[in-house]
Amino acid sequence: MQKMSPKNIKILFLEARYFDSFFRQRPNPCLSLYMLAAFLKDNMPEINFEFTFTTSQDYKEQIAGKSYDLCGIYSTTQAWNQACEVATRMKELNIMSIIGGPHISSVPESLTPHFALGCIGPGELVLKRIVQLYIKYDCLPTSEISNMNGVVFYENGKIKIKESSAKIPNLDCLPSPYKYFLKPNRIRTNLISSVGCPHNCYYCSAKVINPFLRFYSAEKLVDEIEFLFKVYKISYFKFIDDNLLASRTRLRNIAKLLEKKKLLNKISIDCTSCSKFINKDTAKLLKLLNVKIVTIGFESGSETVLEKLKCNRITMDDHHRALELLISNHIKVYGNFMVGTPGETIEDVKKTILFIKKNKMSVVAVNFIKPLPGTPFWNHLVTSKKIDQDNVNYQELSLTSCNNKKWYFNDSMSYEEAVHYYNLINRMCLINNIKNNLKNPILYQTIYSQLIQLGSYFMRKIKPKVLI
Repeated sequence: MQKMSPKNIKILFLEARYFDSFFRQRPNPCLSLYMLAAFLKDNMPEINFEFTFTTSQDYKEQIAGKSYDLCGIYSTTQAWNQACEVATRMKELNIMSIIGGPHISSVPESLTPHFALGCIGPGELVLKRIVQLYIKYDCLPTSEISNMNGVVFYENGKIKIKESSAKIPNLDCLPSPYKYFLKPNRIRTNLISSVGCPHNCYYCSAKVINPFLRFYSAEKLVDEIEFLFKVYKISYFKFIDDNLLASRTRLRNIAKLLEKKKLLNKISIDCTSCSKFINKDTAKLLKLLNVKIVTIGFESGSETVLEKLKCNRITMDDHHRALELLISNHIKVYGNFMVGTPGETIEDVKKTILFIKKNKMSVVAVNFIKPLPGTPFWNHLVTSKKIDQDNVNYQELSLTSCNNKKWYFNDSMSYEEAVHYYNLINRMCLINNIKNNLKNPILYQTIYSQLIQLGSYFMRKIKPKVLI
């Protein structure tokens, strides 16, 4: 069999999306796909890449008349139905699909035969090996795949799972996603300061996907900012991971390097953090770095619920300290909350409402908690046989929807009561956000999303009784 030349290979990277209001205005696929593509491009510079994204409505139009050798699909749990639909169509077109992302890493046994294989956890080295095999064999032989780690595949009709894929310890060696393909958003460009998560929150699967926390160095991050500032005139950056503030030493070095390059007063930053990372020193550094907004997952105003959600790592004192320090330093706060946690009572929800009312957050958002695969919440329900993993419609697990009672597992508050308070808080959030951000186009998407959620609620004509 004649080996294929790398220059003749076309790889389609594709993000599966479920039709949720949050995604309607986002034009590009997720940053992870561009990072993978840039990694492959550096290692195999003659490969041809083509990018697109998909929803259940429009992906067929986007691939019409085009030919690809491989299709790399990224999927969250909520978009799993769409990912399977895309893989089915790709198989009909004789295009092999490789699935990666949060869902398959959390539930590798959910792989269907429409996929050639799934990538568990970090994908750089696995995907590189897959491309090498395809170049050599013009296919992906099971005999070769079975020797790899970090993959899930079918062998003789049975699922085989090979976990513990190799990880790149030094993130600084990875190329920028903006190096080749991705044009940065001129309003606000996304960056990543770390990969992985050290925590094990009750509701979050991040630790399952990337259990080992790895950091980009201050030098690498500042070089990226300088490149984007000089080449694309970008001055507003958003760090989309949770760990920019995890190391005060690195944060301090970022400030020193930006000052050295005379960028300190020319850029603005948004970031995400947990309240525990924010103290007096951190707040001063954030002000020095011209940080405009810090997003914090407060989740609840109840100490009892917070202990469960954050596994006793974060307290209400941490929340109050973070808010006081940020607001006193004129840094806006974007607060995220949840309703419906098992064990949460009406009194607990009222504490959350009071916390939101008392504290001057510029933006507030609320989710209706659902069990996501790989989380302690999910694992408990599987162990107690309250979930049948073989019979799940994963699209029902949207955190912005409260219209499916079967995914509600709180015996301390009725489903109708939880829906009532979720929509009450959502209305509070919407009023707060419109009032505070009418002149801030960066936050229009959040307001739009909440309008859609509330509109959907009234269209369904769910009318819970008035609760006192």
